[in-house]
Amino acid sequence: MGGNYSNGALNIDLVYQQRYSVVPTADSAMAVPNLWGDDINEGYIGGSYDFKAAKVAASYQQQNDKNFANNDNTVWSLGVKVPVMAASNILLTYAQLEMDAGPRDARVDGKSNTATLAWTTAMSKRTTLYAGYVWVDNDKKSLPIRFTGVPAGVGQVNETNNTFAAGVNHTF
Repeated sequence: MGGNYSNGALNIDLVYQQRYSVVPTADSAMAVPNLWGDDINEGYIGGSYDFKAAKVAASYQQQNDKNFANNDNTVWSLGVKVPVMAASNILLTYAQLEMDAGPRDARVDGKSNTATLAWTTAMSKRTTLYAGYVWVDNDKKSLPIRFTGVPAGVGQVNETNNTFAAGVNHTF
């Protein structure tokens, strides 16, 4: 269930989701059937205000997992977009993810913090150039990245990453 309020420069979004009797996959349910089947609740609030000289945004999201995995987490972010020149913007953001697996397993009770500084320039209605720097700091109990194609050691526990990205975004 969600809702939106928008009036002039102000925008606010609210979302609430409750998933009942959650079983992630058939394989995991068969392997450990007593560990799944409870609810997971999530709530989100986000908003922005356009001051014309800058647009500020903030969000807060929380998940409450009642299953044995108990992967509760909280995510919040703050950001600002500042227009410069006719077609460019400077973007600054700061965000944090905090995992809380409760008393079951303190190994995943970690935090990850991130900050971004970026620049965008609209070349046309459909094409934008971008460049940015992203800093990520994972504490010693954060969750490692486990995606195919991600080099070993990138985004790992107790690691600080510095990334530069640049490119062209074209919409069709």
